Amino acid sequence: MEETKLLAFAIITIAASTAILLITSPKLGKPLTGLEEVNKLEVRGNTLLIGNDCHIIPMVISTDQKEAISRALNDKKTERPLTHQLFANTLDKAEISLDKVVIHSLENQSYRAYLYIEKGSGVIKVDSRPSDSVALALRTDTYIYIKESLLKSQGRDICTGVKGEKEGTAI
Repeated sequence: MEETKLLAFAIITIAASTAILLITSPKLGKPLTGLEEVNKLEVRGNTLLIGNDCHIIPMVISTDQKEAISRALNDKKTERPLTHQLFANTLDKAEISLDKVVIHSLENQSYRAYLYIEKGSGVIKVDSRPSDSVALALRTDTYIYIKESLLKSQGRDICTGVKGEKEGTAI
């Protein structure tokens, strides 16, 4: 009887560890429940088009954010580090890594995102504008995710041409 309890405890512990690993380590390529990995990212004028194979959310961005994201997408370097590169360099020198970016909601006509930063054995969640999150993620080779429900409700279905509830909201 005691061996059965010990074996059950070991299985539950391994399962719990695996679940935690899946939640905090997207670099392993494991799917995260309720999140879609971004694989389409484009800047057109002052609009960031972000999404996956079938859904795109257009987000209005500032000229500065447009330039920061475009530089990262086109791998253009500046003579001196600008804000997002400075932050990426700081994370690197401090041996802290950006685990993932999650664009999670729309509040008061603005999209919201979190940076998940690995520090030691823990993860810190930091509120961020999606445009800053994307600019930083591109410089640190970090996965970007969008909450599936947000992508479907606010995005355009580019496979069928159907629009979500709203488009062009500022970030």
